[in-house]
Amino acid sequence: MTRLLIAGSRASAHGAIPTIPTLIYSAANQFTITDYDSTLTYILTNCTRSGALITPTGATATIAVQYPHGLLPSTARQALTAAHGRVLDGVESTPASAGCGNRSGDTKCCGPGGIMNTNGDTCDSSNGTQGDFCGGACPGDCFGRFNTCYFYHWTDYSASGYSLIGSTWGKVV
Repeated sequence: MTRLLIAGSRASAHGAIPTIPTLIYSAANQFTITDYDSTLTYILTNCTRSGALITPTGATATIAVQYPHGLLPSTARQALTAAHGRVLDGVESTPASAGCGNRSGDTKCCGPGGIMNTNGDTCDSSNGTQGDFCGGACPGDCFGRFNTCYFYHWTDYSASGYSLIGSTWGKVV
């Protein structure tokens, strides 16, 4: 039996299956193929590639390699990402404002450490909503604004093997 060897770390018999690509999470939402070989064909799902850099376009990207004239690709490697953000916990307080006329001059804010939403907003200076919040004390122009303030914590996937770079968690499996 004659064997044709391809130079480099992926030397193998013609038509054999190459080794699974090696990836590292190297920048926010980017992975690097540390054993990149331009002579191989890269098979990508949910990601784009520029040279050795992989950029996921979804939470799970898969990368496999194949010899140019090979029969089968390698086993796929997965590059996983997850967004870093706030998780709302229990209610801290519910500041409210009701009265005749719009509430734009009566800004309501959460206390220290409290937020209104996962964007981290802490104050509301809107006009509020017109309704019957004043018990008939206003001639049809009663407005109310009711904020809910939450305690929060940041996402932490480190126990599952993820690393945080910028605002994106990533890991290779």
